[in-house]
Amino acid sequence: MTLAICVACGSEKFGAWVPCPKCGFNPQTKIDKAKSFMLSDHHYASDELYGFGERIASGQPVRYDPVHRAYCSQAISEHEYFWAHVDRQGTLQCRRCGATFTPEEEEALCPRCILETEQALWACPNCTKVFQGDAKYCQSCGAILTSKPGLSPSGLGSQLAIACRRVLTAKDPLNKSTFLAEARSRLSGFVHRKWS
Repeated sequence: MTLAICVACGSEKFGAWVPCPKCGFNPQTKIDKAKSFMLSDHHYASDELYGFGERIASGQPVRYDPVHRAYCSQAISEHEYFWAHVDRQGTLQCRRCGATFTPEEEEALCPRCILETEQALWACPNCTKVFQGDAKYCQSCGAILTSKPGLSPSGLGSQLAIACRRVLTAKDPLNKSTFLAEARSRLSGFVHRKWS
């Protein structure tokens, strides 16, 4: 079950898009859904979520990063597309190519389009370099590469955009420089590429 914080009153609830049991607020708009999704355990640890809840309950504003909110809105759009278009037989037309397929979960893209848009990336567990294609071993240290859910070009790009935005809005120039240098070194890890 998803731990979330009500964006209206700061109370704990289980499910980002369910009505708050305390104040009754029910996120309906995409912005409210994105904010609710952001304040869930999909994005923050429970102690951070409770901190957001205390801020909201005391009337202090929560700053919702616009890049992170856009990333969450994409997931919401796919979820809404799925439920608006899945038929009684459980088939769906792909949001990208229009082909009819049977989704395994709530995906809005057919397996072919997912493969084309979300090609898996492989990461080295030792030196954090990232590779794309059919590489099996790190070209720097020789370790066996691994893949994780969300480790894809769009997932990595979204995570980097969110992190860079947070760093660039921070006030400490040393932290900005350190983080951005690390991000550049991770991107230079694309030493094995296979583009179609």
